[in-house]
Amino acid sequence: MIIGKHASSTTLLEEAIVGKDTHAATIQDSIITRDAFYQTIDNDTIVFGVKYPGSTPPQDLPKLTMPIADSILDKWEADAASGGTISGPCPYEPSDDATIGPVKILCDMTVDGTTSITINGPVWVVGNLDLKNSATVRVGSGLGSNSTMIIADDPANRLTKGTVAVQNSAQVLGSGIPGSYLMIVSRNNSMESGGGTVAIDIKNSSSASIYYAPHGKLLIQNSTTLKEATAYGIEMKNSATLIYESGLDNVNFSSGPSGGYNVHSWREVE
Repeated sequence: MIIGKHASSTTLLEEAIVGKDTHAATIQDSIITRDAFYQTIDNDTIVFGVKYPGSTPPQDLPKLTMPIADSILDKWEADAASGGTISGPCPYEPSDDATIGPVKILCDMTVDGTTSITINGPVWVVGNLDLKNSATVRVGSGLGSNSTMIIADDPANRLTKGTVAVQNSAQVLGSGIPGSYLMIVSRNNSMESGGGTVAIDIKNSSSASIYYAPHGKLLIQNSTTLKEATAYGIEMKNSATLIYESGLDNVNFSSGPSGGYNVHSWREVE
């Protein structure tokens, strides 16, 4: 994990390269370019600046309100269901060049191989979403600069279902017009409930997508580059890179050909 500026952790910082100062309770297997403030540090960590053992760890940050309320996610699911339902076969595997949305899918959904599909409105997957092996999922060009979403959510089992996996060069793209994004949402709540299920797992992939898991864990690993990620908890491993794109101050989400939402939740990050 590479952190270009300062790094701060209330507990453990591990296997990181930090461009500036580091504040953490414990630092392990890391390279700190400037100063290190800590309670404990292992012999494998290299600090180029000054070491400050016995430093008070950072305090927990206050909880912040998630940018999109559950009530809005409920409305998006209702909009998806208003476009009809797909009940099988399961898992649902759309054909190459398929266009879907708004739609509710009553089982898991998998997009695999070189399959490329277009999303023209909200899609609600009542199960798990799996995008892998060079698959491409993009917003329909007819939505222009608007965005839309795929929500993985099984209201009957949010502890272990409603997960998302994006891996092996899968691409998640907007319409090609600036300001358009495909938002991938997981409503899995395992992490918030003390469980170990990962809500969104992204590896070996790059995308112009917004990932959102308001009650779950988002895991970013290997050679992955993202534009925006918000979750109850985020873990980054290996050579993952999270690059926040400036200008996410105002994102327009289309609910379908005749409606839309305006989300003023992400601010420019420098």
